[in-house]
Amino acid sequence: PNRPFVLTHTWSNAAPPGGDKITLTTTLDLRSQPTREVGSVQYDILFDPAVLRPDSVRAGDFEDVTSNLRNRGAALIGATSFSAARYSGLLTASRTYFTVLGGDGAVAAT
Repeated sequence: PNRPFVLTHTWSNAAPPGGDKITLTTTLDLRSQPTREVGSVQYDILFDPAVLRPDSVRAGDFEDVTSNLRNRGAALIGATSFSAARYSGLLTASRTYFTVLGGDGAVAAT
């Protein structure tokens, strides 16, 4: 019962060329505690603004997502349920869409 919940980010393309549109899918893994349920999750995605520009965020399994993409180099994201819905298991929290600004070979750690 002391295992942490795991938040994972997965790129749609790990090495896209400049100008491409890419997606960062964020998942929340609650399977280590199958009886636990959540109604919301909040997290930040940090990135190199010379390489990536955030365009938008869409909700995954949660009913709604709120984001602040105005901070240079950071996307602040909250995914939530406004109803009584609670979630468990492996969840897609959100999908964040970026445009690649850097040239071929540029690297952005998140």
